Amino acid sequence: MRNVTPFNLPFKITPLLVILVLLGIFILVMIGTSVFIVGNEETVVILRFGKYTYEINGTVDAGLHFKFPFGIEKDFHVPTARKQDEEFGFITERAGETTLYRKDQESKKESAMLTGDLNIVHAEWSMQYYIEDPGAWLFNVENKKKTIRDISRSVINMLIGDRHISDALSTARETMQEQAALLMNEYFDKYDLGIHVKIVKFKDVAPPEGEVKAAFQDVNAAEKEKDRLESEGKQEYQREIPKALGEAKKILEEAEGYAINRVNIALGEVERFKRVYLEYRRAPRVTRARLYYEMYEDVFRDEKDMDLIDRNLKSFIPFKSLSGDVPGGVR
Repeated sequence: MRNVTPFNLPFKITPLLVILVLLGIFILVMIGTSVFIVGNEETVVILRFGKYTYEINGTVDAGLHFKFPFGIEKDFHVPTARKQDEEFGFITERAGETTLYRKDQESKKESAMLTGDLNIVHAEWSMQYYIEDPGAWLFNVENKKKTIRDISRSVINMLIGDRHISDALSTARETMQEQAALLMNEYFDKYDLGIHVKIVKFKDVAPPEGEVKAAFQDVNAAEKEKDRLESEGKQEYQREIPKALGEAKKILEEAEGYAINRVNIALGEVERFKRVYLEYRRAPRVTRARLYYEMYEDVFRDEKDMDLIDRNLKSFIPFKSLSGDVPGGVR
């Protein structure tokens, strides 16, 4: 036999209790729909009855905030201070000291591009951007990520398509990165997407796998070797040229000093000759004898144990003793 007696509640349901319960639920819903937290890296856009009303910037007013409850005001959180990344032609599997990358069919497909001389290259690049206008970011474009990726691919395709394959693989990469950021910002401003691109960086631009890639790798290696040799040559030039200039300056200064010295000596000799000439005009015989003796002294100044004789004399008569003593007082 089954007991069908109604279950008895431990309390009695009264109109007052129902009102209190409903009031509690109302208060909880009101509190839950009127409180929100603003993070440090985000800006919160507030809509009142679906209309843009105001923004709260988390870098200034982070923390707890209030709004009208029950959906009268809605809050939309936009990470304006956080760096946003998009990768093309590759996927970062794991970031860190040893970053792992992978490629899927979509990545391989979007990386294949045609150069200006009708060669195929595979370009891998990334872009970093920040959201500058939260209102434009939320409401102006419906599919934001697809729009960003389509514009980025279009710009890179255009830049690579304007260049020879050798330029795209080597010398033009830095220029293309700068131009890509400028062009992407122009398009994003035109679509009023509310973002600004900071950096576009190529991870790799390479020819297709096989012999073509090997040939271009050899070319790149030769270019790097050329740059290395040019750098070493410049270093050697900067090291040797100042040294050679210093040596040349030293030699010129020594030559100038030698020339000045020789000129001074010559001027002194001329002055001496003039004085001797004046003496010769006054006493020719005495001056001639004096010059004769001075000549002997200069010629035989360093000689030792030597005697000079008159060759016309038949006997050995010392004319001058070069050892220091002169016999008979003869000079």
